[in-house]
Amino acid sequence: SVNTNTVSTEDSPAPLSGGDKKTAQRDKAGETDYTDIFALADRYGFRVKTSDRTNYAATGRLFVNKVNALSAAILFFAMIVETLALLLPFNDLLGFSYVEYLYIGAGLLIFPIITWIILIINPGKKVDKIATLTYCMSVSFVVVLNLILLNFAVILITGVDLNIGRNVLLFIVAPIIAFLNVPLFFIIKYSLVSKGVFLIKEN
Repeated sequence: SVNTNTVSTEDSPAPLSGGDKKTAQRDKAGETDYTDIFALADRYGFRVKTSDRTNYAATGRLFVNKVNALSAAILFFAMIVETLALLLPFNDLLGFSYVEYLYIGAGLLIFPIITWIILIINPGKKVDKIATLTYCMSVSFVVVLNLILLNFAVILITGVDLNIGRNVLLFIVAPIIAFLNVPLFFIIKYSLVSKGVFLIKEN
C-alpha cells in the first residue's frame, strides 16, 4: 500500500520489470533482508517501513537502564586507565598537578552519573528489542568522524600552534582518544547483552 510516499512491506509489492526487478532475500537466520527494496524505493522517492525486526537484535526482555548504567560505569574506569596511560608519561611536558587530574576525573564522571540518574528514576524499564551492534557502531563512527572534523575546525579557528608538542597532545591526540570512547561504550554494552546481563530470555 502507498500512503504519502510510503511503501509498506506488509503488503505484496507490485511486480517489477526489467533491470528494476528486485526481490526480498532470506538470510541464513531466516529473517527478511529488504536492502534491495530500500534501494529501489529510494531511487523513486518513496520511503519504506518494515514491520519485522530486521534492523534490531532480538534479545528477549532487557533492563535497558541497568545495562546502560553498568556499561557507563565500566567505561568510566576504562577512560581513567586511558587518561593515566596517555598523560602520566608526558606529565613533565604537560605540567599537570593532581588538581588537574581531579578535574579530568570529574569530567569523565558526567556520563556515568547521567545514566545512573536515569536508572534511579526508572530502574525497571524493559525493552524487547535494541538496535544491532553493527548499526550502533556505524552511527557512532560517523559521530566520531564529525567530532574529529569539528575539533580540527576549532583548532584552525582558534589558531592553536601545533608546532608545540604539548598542544598536539592536548588538542589532537587526547580528543581523538576521547572520541573513540563512543563506540567503546557500545562494545561494552553489547558484550554485557551477549552474556545475558540484565536480560530475561524469552522461551
